[in-house]
Amino acid sequence: MNPLGYTGDEMKQEQIDDSPVPIPQTEARAAKRPRSDPGPVEPQKHPDLWFADGNVVILSENTLFRVHRSQLTRKSQVLEALLSKIRETDKNGCIVFRTAEKAKDIAAFLDLLYNGWRNATGERLPWNIMASIMTLSHRWGFQGYKDQAVAMVSKSFPTNLVQRDRVVMQAEPCPVAFIFTEQISLVSVASELDIKPLRAAALYACVMLTPRALLEGITAPDGTVEKLSRDNIARVVQARSRLSLEHVKALNGLAEGLSCPRMGVQFAQSCAIGRRRIVNSMIEQLEEPSLYGILRPKDWAKIFKPIRGTADVCELCQKQMVATFDATRETVLSTLVSYFELPA
Repeated sequence: MNPLGYTGDEMKQEQIDDSPVPIPQTEARAAKRPRSDPGPVEPQKHPDLWFADGNVVILSENTLFRVHRSQLTRKSQVLEALLSKIRETDKNGCIVFRTAEKAKDIAAFLDLLYNGWRNATGERLPWNIMASIMTLSHRWGFQGYKDQAVAMVSKSFPTNLVQRDRVVMQAEPCPVAFIFTEQISLVSVASELDIKPLRAAALYACVMLTPRALLEGITAPDGTVEKLSRDNIARVVQARSRLSLEHVKALNGLAEGLSCPRMGVQFAQSCAIGRRRIVNSMIEQLEEPSLYGILRPKDWAKIFKPIRGTADVCELCQKQMVATFDATRETVLSTLVSYFELPA
């Protein structure tokens, strides 16, 4: 007898049974256990992804999914090859697919297979759902779903500075919703899928973490602790040093590398003094984590706000300073991968 049910002639005589697949029986279960030991927990069928006419039973952690082989294999040669090798069946003749993938990931991915791209709340897709879809579409060979998921997530991390600022300022809607604790998870997924721009963007978000969070990780809403690998921690620490130097260098360049477009020595001297005063004030306010935040949009209206009723620099110099600093930010953004020395 198969540990998950009947096979052979016995299976042919059995009526279709829609009940969950029993867990394997072992000799140890026959022995009496201490009352404090509850024993093995019976697998439970998923409430929405258990179809009576399904012909594949997926066993993940303590959850059972009964689905259709055609749905699993029509877009994946990987699963077609994998299922073709499985000989284990239950008493209804369903292939029993045991997997080490997490049940929550499988539930999210199967929901996509059967229902398409949707979100029950009608709002943006949460990152934890998208992470499951990206991971399994990659491992199971669903290239189309993988490409769609990557494109949706990438909209939250534009490589164009203007678009990025709009996203940061929440002026640009994005299809995926992130919360502060999820940048480490994004690093892990982007690393596995080898998507360097996304990995660099996620590592840049990790640059803003406190040293304790960087080393010990962040506790997610579900209680799990997300941690960076030692390799990624080293990349973040190295990038912090480079980004802070780049930030200070860019600010000093606004005072030393510019000149007032207006004609006349008086104007040039006045604006030069004003630029240096503004830059010194900005550098003095740079503390962790803003020291590394060269890509953060500056509140220039507040920076240029007159202290004594008169602006420190003229409007032409203000525009020149903003344009110059944004040009540096654009360069940093376009070469962000190099700051973390990601392998080619």
